[in-house]
Amino acid sequence: MSQGKEQQPGFGIKCKLSQDPVDQILASEQVFAVVSFGDQCVASGNSRHLQSGLPSINCAGLKEVWYGDQPVRHGITDGCYWSGTENLLFVALWIQESEDGDFSRETEQGYDRILAFIKSRGYPSLIRVWNHFADINAGADDHERYKQFCLGRHKALLNAGYTKSDYSAASAVGHKADNTIIYLIAGRDPCTHFENPRQLSAYKYPREYGPQSPSFARATYCGANGSGIVCLSGTAAIIGHETQNEGDLQGQLDVTLDNIDGLIESIREQIKPALPITPGVLKVYVRHPPQLDIIQRRIEAHFGKQVQTAYLQADICRADLLVEIEAVCLL
Repeated sequence: MSQGKEQQPGFGIKCKLSQDPVDQILASEQVFAVVSFGDQCVASGNSRHLQSGLPSINCAGLKEVWYGDQPVRHGITDGCYWSGTENLLFVALWIQESEDGDFSRETEQGYDRILAFIKSRGYPSLIRVWNHFADINAGADDHERYKQFCLGRHKALLNAGYTKSDYSAASAVGHKADNTIIYLIAGRDPCTHFENPRQLSAYKYPREYGPQSPSFARATYCGANGSGIVCLSGTAAIIGHETQNEGDLQGQLDVTLDNIDGLIESIREQIKPALPITPGVLKVYVRHPPQLDIIQRRIEAHFGKQVQTAYLQADICRADLLVEIEAVCLL
């Protein structure tokens, strides 16, 4: 666990959901990125606009918007769509898979590019990473695409000199589009990464989960003196390393929410913020859209209707998981 330095101007970042038109949102010079939720996963031509390939189930035109506290510089360099301030960098990269390609190798090459880019710009610290790609559960045994993704990502992290103590919060989910997208937030200074006392660290998972265990932390805190941002990784119904309540949506929701509460409480005890750590934005990945009503009622009962929540159609990294939840908490 590495401790971040004292917060500097330009360090602040916040996240909100919006249905406003993209052009209207991008009129603000403090917008890092607009992530549109829809069927497409392609580069838009605008360096601050990402199309995720994940459709919003119940709210058309929904977008995730990231803001800085200074005017944002942005551009497109060597296929990397980027925007940044003095201390933070937002980068996206799309990978076009070849029909007969090796997905592990293509993932490694994509990560090689994006990690080399953030290091070349002077932002080596990973804060939050997202990965969206097709057919995440396809393939048998070690050839499952999620397992091949984990192998390629791990090789690239090793290539770039990252170790377990550098792993940040992350999510990897499946969409129905063609391309793979990796996007991330990086910083100049080290952050603090956390594990969940209820779960085995993902990078310690046993061999049954693939040739290389997943390379991410359960949460990342970026800030100092009890202020800043806490990003929670995609969280599901896993205790230790085992899926709980297979086929039981209510049971999986109970475990998932208990995992989030336990993680937040563990973080609170370690960083001791002046105010409670509460999610400001939730992204809920739903495998079967007809189950939305059950999921939404449970989420609203747990967190309250005031928390901005995006319900997105997505496949989860394990075929026996029905729902996954990630969160952004602003302190």
